[in-house]
Amino acid sequence: MSFNFSTRGRKNLGYLVKDREFISVVNFRLDQEEDEWGRPRVYGDMELKGKNRKPTDYDGPLTIHSNQGYSLNLEITRYLAKGRYAFQVKRANQPTS
Repeated sequence: MSFNFSTRGRKNLGYLVKDREFISVVNFRLDQEEDEWGRPRVYGDMELKGKNRKPTDYDGPLTIHSNQGYSLNLEITRYLAKGRYAFQVKRANQPTS
């Protein structure tokens, strides 16, 4: 997966959903590195703005819809602390312009 994002390393705002169910507004950051086969791997961390639901309460992949217009299908990899979660991006959908 090659994902060309211009907001790398900066905080982005979006909302987290499971299928069509809203979970929370999130602040998130993205980064990218190559795996052992030379393919890019996109990962990041997010902070939930609401305290009512946790992404770990849901099974399977989740989606972040960003305010910049792209969507990220992701998998939560671990809880970091203070409402922050690490994730790995499985697929990214960029808007067509």
